[in-house]
Amino acid sequence: MNKSLNGRPLEASEKIGYRAGTTCLALLLTKDKYIVANVGDSRAVISRKHKAVALSVDHKPESFTEKNRIEKAGGYVHNNRVNNVLALSRSLGDFELKHFSNRPYEEQAVIGIPDVVEVTRSRDDNFVLLGCDGVWEKYAESNDKMVEHLRRIITRYNDQEVMENLF
Repeated sequence: MNKSLNGRPLEASEKIGYRAGTTCLALLLTKDKYIVANVGDSRAVISRKHKAVALSVDHKPESFTEKNRIEKAGGYVHNNRVNNVLALSRSLGDFELKHFSNRPYEEQAVIGIPDVVEVTRSRDDNFVLLGCDGVWEKYAESNDKMVEHLRRIITRYNDQEVMENLF
């Protein structure tokens, strides 16, 4: 467990953050496209004609393709967690879960490779919402409910008040 990706033991100074990790969600807005890169369970959604359009997919260990990669790397999924530890199948960091085999990085149990999605912008787009897992878990059961919740707030308040009353 205390080895770096190349198999040598870690020095004490190298172990800082060894078990820490994070998600990453980025949106590049061009003249005609949304380009979203996602690692983990942060989420991007467009409100298009007041309906949710997902721009990202949560990377959960129980999904078929993620679970298959985890098991091929020598890991397992228990309680919807990689090796009963991490509730994500993709993250930045979390190095303790990235050295199960002699496989290449992209075939490890947990990887930091993003899914990248491109969606054409439309005049029907109302807004784009980017949020971490806590936003989605606490305030909405679904993308559609979050879009509806935010739409009600936007139509009720001015820009400053929207930010103050969002959650």
